[in-house]
Amino acid sequence: MGCASSNEAKEAKGNGVSKPAGDNGEAAPDPAAPKQNPYLSLTPKDVFSLKMSWKGVRRCLEETGTSIFKLLFDAHPEYLTHYEKLKDIPKDRLYSSTPFLDYVNGVMETMDIHVTELDDAEKTHQNIKRHGKDFKKIDIADTIFKDLREPILKSLEQILGDRYTDRMRNIYEIFIDYYLKTMTDGYNS
Repeated sequence: MGCASSNEAKEAKGNGVSKPAGDNGEAAPDPAAPKQNPYLSLTPKDVFSLKMSWKGVRRCLEETGTSIFKLLFDAHPEYLTHYEKLKDIPKDRLYSSTPFLDYVNGVMETMDIHVTELDDAEKTHQNIKRHGKDFKKIDIADTIFKDLREPILKSLEQILGDRYTDRMRNIYEIFIDYYLKTMTDGYNS
């Protein structure tokens, strides 16, 4: 069964047809095989798992972002004073206010792009650095990146629920550490 092209491919394999050899006589690398991201210590399989898991986060970007920044501002209220559009909103209305939600959606949509484009390592790395540099515009200390780690991970765990397995926790920790370090590098460049 299967489509004609699938059957033809199976027959070709069965007839001893192999990939063309490279210059050194070895089989040429499969051009469709994902490449290791040189900036991120995750295997291509881990990156694939991250991107598949992220689909669950993508459905709840605003909720995830609200959770992240609520946890951040509760633990570090001093950061809120750096956000011109947010600092004068009473805390009881802050997390449902339009300026807050606009900010959260912007941050999370940017992070969504960075996750979904991880296969283009160089482009994504440079975009994350550029995003980190943007934080200088709000005159906030680069310690915000270190302080964002736990709120992000707790929010991901909350959103993903039982899909946040030990393996996925490890993958997200590696990715978030890379993400925040790269943003810090961009901020300090």
